Amino acid sequence: MEDKLDDKAFRFCLGCSHPLAGVTEARCPECGRTFDPLDERSTASSPYPVRRVLARIGKAAIGCMAVAAVGLALVNAWGGAWFLMEFMLAFMCAPVATVSVGFALIPRIPLSARWRMAAFAAPLLIASVLLTGWPFRLVFELHRGRLDAAVREIEAGNIDVPAGRMRIGMLTIVAIEQTPGGNLGFQLSGNRGGGVFLVHPSPHGTFLWFNTNWTESLGDGWWRVEQD
Repeated sequence: MEDKLDDKAFRFCLGCSHPLAGVTEARCPECGRTFDPLDERSTASSPYPVRRVLARIGKAAIGCMAVAAVGLALVNAWGGAWFLMEFMLAFMCAPVATVSVGFALIPRIPLSARWRMAAFAAPLLIASVLLTGWPFRLVFELHRGRLDAAVREIEAGNIDVPAGRMRIGMLTIVAIEQTPGGNLGFQLSGNRGGGVFLVHPSPHGTFLWFNTNWTESLGDGWWRVEQD
């Protein structure tokens, strides 16, 4: 083993660039990073190899993607975001996603399996949020019972409409409004000029909501809509 290690006279540590000449064990004496004397991919040919710089760039890109993916999931879970806002965030992340996935596909760039997995997981998370809206749907399902109870309270006359701000679990209701046909709207964002609403239709309603840009069925009569 010692003879093999002596062959590393012109190799350097991938972790800290410390020269490995004279090292008698498969571990960097400076930072403790291990290497395989029989595998040149576990060491560097120069103190500042290009692929180490690329690895740092790749990790930065992957880290940014991970933060963006989690941020998008949280924004979607809030429920008051416009679809356009979410798609604009994803569009801005596209170049970074391309870089991070591209670097993860290059075997000679020294990235751990965890970093490579994150490079693919972050864009997939963003795509799943945009295509299915699962974070908000999960939040909505957790609060469906309390929303149904609020509808019953309004129908019984215990809550006046229009009503101001209220909390229903994790959801902040900015206002509660009603169409002439009796459809109830729990406003999640915006102002009296428009915003995102959770709408519960009435059997007597002639239209879903006022001047909608988009509508999304949540099942069992509930809708999420954007009023312009």
